[in-house]
Parts: sequence; C-alpha cells; structure tokens
Amino acid sequence: MPNAERRTSLYEICVQSVSHLVPLLRAIHGGDPKTLGEDFAGSAALSRHWCQTIEGARAIAVDRDPEALARAAGTPGITTIVGDVLADTDPSAHACDILFVGNFSIGYLHTRAELVAYLKHAHARLSSPVPDGGGVTRVRERDGGGLPPSTSPERKRGDPPSEPLAQARETPARAEGSEGVFICDTYAGESAFLTGEVHRYHPIPDDRLAELGAEPGDRIRYTWEQRAADPLTGMVTNALHFRLERAGTILAELDDAFVYHWRLWSVPELRDAMLEAGFARTAVYNQEPDAIDSDGNAHVEPTTPDDLDDSFIVYMAGWT
Repeated sequence: MPNAERRTSLYEICVQSVSHLVPLLRAIHGGDPKTLGEDFAGSAALSRHWCQTIEGARAIAVDRDPEALARAAGTPGITTIVGDVLADTDPSAHACDILFVGNFSIGYLHTRAELVAYLKHAHARLSSPVPDGGGVTRVRERDGGGLPPSTSPERKRGDPPSEPLAQARETPARAEGSEGVFICDTYAGESAFLTGEVHRYHPIPDDRLAELGAEPGDRIRYTWEQRAADPLTGMVTNALHFRLERAGTILAELDDAFVYHWRLWSVPELRDAMLEAGFARTAVYNQEPDAIDSDGNAHVEPTTPDDLDDSFIVYMAGWT
C-alpha cells in the first residue's frame, strides 16, 4: 500500500470519528438538515458517512488534494470539488444546511481578514436556497432570527451580550430547521501553546484490516506533536505520526505523515469574526453530546465555563 494511501487510512481511523460526529452536527443544527458542506475535507470521510447514513442526504466536499478527495468518488450524493474553499465554491450552486470545518482546519486562514472573508462566503452559502430531500427549494432569510428560545446559548449565559447579539436576540426565532449553521473546531486552555507530544493506541477495525495489510490484534500508535507555538502571533506547527505495530514489532512507521502550520484561533476571536461576517448568533459545544436517545439521536446544550477542563477542544457554531 503506498504511503500516501496508508497515511489517509491511518488518519481516518485515529483522528476522525464520523459515526459520532454526524449525529452531533445534526443536533447542533436543531432541525432536519440534508445537505452538508465539508470544507478542507481531506478524504471526505464525514461526507461519505453523511450520505451513507441519512436518507436523501447530499454533501459537497472541497479540498485541494485530489488524491485524498478521490476516496469519495462514486459515493452517491457527494459532489467533490478539488480547489479552494472560497474561490471554487459558489453560494447558489453549493448551498448547504450545515457547513463544517473540522480537525482545526480553520487555522489554514492565518489573518483575521482571511478569516472574516471566508466566513462571509460561508454565510452566503448557508443563506442561499437549498433543495431539500424532496426536491423542494427552501429559501432562507438573511436577516434576524436565531436559535429557538429553548436552545439559545445567550439566554443561558450570565455574561452581558455584545450589541450584535442583543439585537439578534430581540428578533423572533424562525421555525426550527429554517436556518443554516457553520461549525468549526478549535483547541484552547492552559496547554494550547505548549510544545510536546501525546501518544494514543488505536485498535484497527475489522473492516479496515485488509486495506492496511494488517491482522486482528495489530494496533496503531498515533502521535500528536505540537512542534512549535507562538502565543504572540497565534501560530502553531503541529505534526501527526503513525506507527503500525504487531505484538511489539513495528510493521510500518510514518513520521511527519501530516504537518500543519496553523493560526490557532481562540474562542472569542472566532465568535467575533462570525458576528462580523453576518451570523446572527454563536454558541460553543463540547465534543460529546449531552445525551443520546433510544433512536440514536444526539441532544446538545451549549457549554459553559464550568463544563470545560483546563485544556479543551470545542465546536464553534454560528447561525444565519
């Protein structure tokens, strides 16, 4: 197996958990979203699972790497775009219910000007008409609105909202599911700008043994390394390393399988940029849902400072 393909398989197994992420994204949306936009999609693992598990679902996966994105070829319902997430997507042609940027990829945008420009484009994609699962076009309004009162994060917080949030909160909420949501993740807390490594071991799912040339009982050692971090600029360099092991024997090792030079955006920076880009309101969510019902549906509430560990990963959400 070529290393380029192997590293993508290892990434999907160790870094991504799409079966948990799909219900979480749907819960954050709050309605019945059918069309997913996945920017900086890599191999489009999320889009593939989205279309394979949701009836009538569609996905638009965008990434610069044609080899990685080729994994989504032939999956019904997926449109793949090899190119730039901003320049090569059109709000009317590539509209979606949820637009997701995962695995800290929002950090590819290094300046605030780039971040706000991208978020404005994302807002336009989420505000454009989207064909629903029955072929009917749903038109989203661009002004006012927000979350239903029962899930509004600003109504659950004691902090005084900024003026844009206060104005958005005074506007009557739209019907459930009528708005689009942008979601990205970031990490923060006391270790955010510390350098070092974290190692974790992952079993290999039975259905992925063959593609890695592995056997039952083999495992993967996954290493996340923060190689450089500058708290004065917000820039970090992170690397991912993988080792395939069998009973203590190293079968394959991929050092620097992926290396990223990112801007680590803070939670307040992302919220402010979303509001400047036109999003009506924002919220922050933990990685795990608050509850899963008997039908497998996730249920979420916005996180509070008391919910956070000293170091944490969270999902940032902004509604049109």
